[in-house]
Amino acid sequence: MRVALDPRHWKPVAPAGLSPEDVTEIADALVSSRHALVVTSFIGRNPAAVEELTRLCERLAIGVLESVPNYVNFSHDNPLYQGNQWNEPHQNTALAIADVVLVIDSDVPWIPAVNTPNRDACIYHIDVDPLKRQMPLWYLPTRKQFAADALTALRQISAHLDTIESQPALIAARRHHWAERNRAHRAALSHRETVDRVITPEYLTAALRRRLDETALIVLEGISNYQTIINHLALTRPGSLFTSGGGSLGWHGGAAIGAKLACPARTVIALCGDGSYMFSVPSLVL
Repeated sequence: MRVALDPRHWKPVAPAGLSPEDVTEIADALVSSRHALVVTSFIGRNPAAVEELTRLCERLAIGVLESVPNYVNFSHDNPLYQGNQWNEPHQNTALAIADVVLVIDSDVPWIPAVNTPNRDACIYHIDVDPLKRQMPLWYLPTRKQFAADALTALRQISAHLDTIESQPALIAARRHHWAERNRAHRAALSHRETVDRVITPEYLTAALRRRLDETALIVLEGISNYQTIINHLALTRPGSLFTSGGGSLGWHGGAAIGAKLACPARTVIALCGDGSYMFSVPSLVL
């Protein structure tokens, strides 16, 4: 017996959304907060979700903090951008002062041994797998967790905001607060890009940034220089950065070739370090 499969019957599963009650709760918390903050790591895998996140954050003046980012999740030149955190052994001040934290698409939003949200913060988590079923000993101290697609959930929240009154005074105060912190962040990065007798990773990355065009696609495997490279590339376009998302080394070489084959019109740049160059089998890659 032969079985015939019609591809029209095998479409992707429709993305999950939030219940109306959950939409209302999240929106109300964000609107009434003093220092609302979004923490994300990989919402940028869907550029449309980045656009929706940007629209929401600009509307309500919500700060955005990246944690171990794998993509361009938010434009670095946006005044609401609060930088990115990795495994540095100190408390992130943006996270410490936030009274409402919305975690969207993140496996490691913070490392609680050294860096935690305000203990009174109201935390919500939106992810296709908020329980991280394959990660033992993983949990967040959330008020609620939601198994939902980021783009779908953000569109639902924005649609609900159209039906309620905004709070202009709170929005203005939040916008001023996050913009002041952003200015200080950018000034500190600019200072590190100066060179004094030696070429530093910060200086080199900034020099590369000034030569990028709109077609640039960065394949990044910088390992201990991840944060430096992401900070000083200061990318603004979703879809212009990819990392391996895994723990092994050597991914960048083959990934760069594959990216160029897939997008021949784009300028593909592979950035690597810490032995990942050798692990890429460079004789074959080159």
